[in-house]
Amino acid sequence: MNEPGELTRAPKQADEPAALIRAGDAGVTFVQIWEVGGPEAQQRWLAVMHESIHILQRQPGFVTMNLHTSIDGDRIAVYAQWASRETLEAAISDPAAIAAHDRMAKIGSSDGSLYTVESVYGPSS
Repeated sequence: MNEPGELTRAPKQADEPAALIRAGDAGVTFVQIWEVGGPEAQQRWLAVMHESIHILQRQPGFVTMNLHTSIDGDRIAVYAQWASRETLEAAISDPAAIAAHDRMAKIGSSDGSLYTVESVYGPSS
């Protein structure tokens, strides 16, 4: 059992997907920030997401999702890649996805937007 405020991670899988970010790729990225108000709430929100992620994973057009937890425990950033705006909109209209979102909304509030990749930079030589 975790101590209050201790962050947990989803188990890493050998074939764990990685976000591939390239300028000009087709598809959209949904970036969402959840304000949850503390480490305990952050852990409750993550538990709901870990229990519910299969709902999105089975949807056509789902590519990857990355969850970033703030070090202070107050926020969660969601970085989700989808094949298109239409596939994302269809997925989040699924009644099971709506129910999971409603459970997370009881823990915190969110703000999100759709993006495309304009540029990608790496280390310079």
